[in-house]
Amino acid sequence: MEKRLLACIIIVAASIALGATAARGETGATALRAAAQGPGASATPGSTATPAPIHLPVVRRDGTPAMRSDVVLLIDLSESMAGGPLAEVRSAARAFVARCDPARDQVAIVGFDAEPHPIQPLSNDGAALDAAVGALEPGAGSRFDLALRAARHELLDFEGLRRDWRNRGVVVLITDGGHDGPDNDAIAEAFYTGNAGFAVFAVGFGPDADGSLLRAMADLGGVHLVADADGVEPALQAIADRLIWRAYVHGDAR
Repeated sequence: MEKRLLACIIIVAASIALGATAARGETGATALRAAAQGPGASATPGSTATPAPIHLPVVRRDGTPAMRSDVVLLIDLSESMAGGPLAEVRSAARAFVARCDPARDQVAIVGFDAEPHPIQPLSNDGAALDAAVGALEPGAGSRFDLALRAARHELLDFEGLRRDWRNRGVVVLITDGGHDGPDNDAIAEAFYTGNAGFAVFAVGFGPDADGSLLRAMADLGGVHLVADADGVEPALQAIADRLIWRAYVHGDAR
């Protein structure tokens, strides 16, 4: 009852304000602003509220916003990646690196088969990252758990040599298959990685990608399942967009 009475009072006040200002030539919108601001408020045409601070993303000279992230790309090097699939993933990884802002973002390249192969530690050196991507070669096996552990070690940076602690730590696992071992081992390593404060994304492509396991490992909404290797590059670009949006929303893209 009290809410209805209050609503009626507000409507009556707005109507009075409209009638009183019509003779002075003020617009209805200006009068409504005056009524909403309460007694004693000025109905000066064009008056606005005091502006509040907002955060805008940092934009590179080429127009690309910064992700403000340290990203470890975990790239599957199992037998099935040989030939075309690995070539497509190399191209996608290079496009992702090119999307980064070398003044604010860093990327590490870690291949994995039955064991992880750290090829390039976190760096903003485009030439070094390009060479690391080119050095990826297929092996045998696929251990998600060991790969995630290696990525976490890189982001924790126990030596204190590479991390930019203003950046968010991010892991992106790219695979065309499944995990050679108990699923719980991979899920546990993903949990430890997330619990350390790092985001976990996954890109699975092809008919053999284990979507259920990847969903259990990655952050909510962090899994991209695509039909074939051609879809890896758009998936990585979508992840970059999400990181840019996070940097924008949280105001840490500066």
